[in-house]
Amino acid sequence: MFVADRFLRSLTVADPRALTLGPMLYGGASPSHLLGTRGFISRPRPRGIATSFGHFPEFADSQFVLRASITTPRVDTIARIAGGYRGPPNMLVRRSGGQEITHVLREALPTFEQAVMLPDGWVALVRLAPFRVEWISADGRRLQGHNLPSDEVELDAAEKTFVLRRLAAEGSKPFAASDYPHWPRVAPPFLARAVLPMPSGRVAIRLTPSARHPEGRYYIVDRAAGLVQTMIVGSNQRIISFGPSTVVVVTRDEGGVERLSRHPM
Repeated sequence: MFVADRFLRSLTVADPRALTLGPMLYGGASPSHLLGTRGFISRPRPRGIATSFGHFPEFADSQFVLRASITTPRVDTIARIAGGYRGPPNMLVRRSGGQEITHVLREALPTFEQAVMLPDGWVALVRLAPFRVEWISADGRRLQGHNLPSDEVELDAAEKTFVLRRLAAEGSKPFAASDYPHWPRVAPPFLARAVLPMPSGRVAIRLTPSARHPEGRYYIVDRAAGLVQTMIVGSNQRIISFGPSTVVVVTRDEGGVERLSRHPM
């Protein structure tokens, strides 16, 4: 586990806190706590969909946000946020090399509500509807943030084509828009794993790219002032971490090779 730019602690697989937190440990932590979620399923699943997958946010109806002490075995449930399950996947069978291959296709625009812990112990909950950040202080006080502007991009044929091209550029196999299930009418404001903690106590949220805005846009959100800045990187770039005065960016070239670079903020 890293806090800012230093190694803090690791948990063994047998540690009960690691087992309780489940498969999703977020990148944020404080010197005394770390954060995780555990998804749960409230509706029956179609045959062939493993219930155990419900611990992952992509397959869960809802998620418990769990705060674990580093120095004691204590784990507290501090919030409940939405999961990413929208319905059963599409099982697409194709022939390749004389064999039938089954492709399991889920949403082309996967999203779920997300939570991160900041270095000072505050927790940010990034909500989908309305799009905003809610804050929980280290001592349990709650602050409802301001609603954030959203593009409300309707997913017409042109936007779906843009989504498919973006997925192909990221290495996904080529499929038609009709092969993907559960297209929403409007693109969500952010996609899965879009939230990054910042040493300043703010959070960065990567917005969903669109044909009108193919570049990488990040809202910088403050717990007091709300939206304070929009950072922009290339469409082939993503931010992976922030330091006190720098930002680390991954750039993917046309051959799929990725490289790291550090930039002043």
